[in-house]
Amino acid sequence: MSDTPTSTQHPAELAINLQRECVRMKLQRESLRSQASALRKQAKTTKVKADAFAMRTKAKPMSDEAKALRVKLGKAGTQLLAHAEEAHALLTKRMPEGWCQWGVVKTRAYAACLDIVATQLQRVYPAPAVVVTALQHALGHESWSDSLMAKLAVAKANTKEIPLN
Repeated sequence: MSDTPTSTQHPAELAINLQRECVRMKLQRESLRSQASALRKQAKTTKVKADAFAMRTKAKPMSDEAKALRVKLGKAGTQLLAHAEEAHALLTKRMPEGWCQWGVVKTRAYAACLDIVATQLQRVYPAPAVVVTALQHALGHESWSDSLMAKLAVAKANTKEIPLN
């Protein structure tokens, strides 16, 4: 029986961490693809066939790793959306403590964040970055500045861009 640190994390935090991992994998995948492509282009201009073969041989594992990362990205994206759905269900079940002292603007901003998540999750192709940003805002509602609250309060549920600060 091993205690994992993820067992006590909020599903929104899990979704945020998965989004970070997806961005890291995507950058690594693009880097591998560009390196493999550069090696193949260089192999075409190389005069010695043995050198060209070595370059293509070196590029093949890079391409294979990039393909494997693409599969992992798809699985991580599916998990991210599952965590986001679970987080949305938990966040809409009950308002946070102390919400009675919130003003109208903060209440609208919090509700707008939850509406953005709900709208994105209903789409055929949701935008994980938008979902994660809205979840981050909902979790960090204690540290909102007045300007961020005002921006979030007027955000539409179908927005494609959420203010960061």
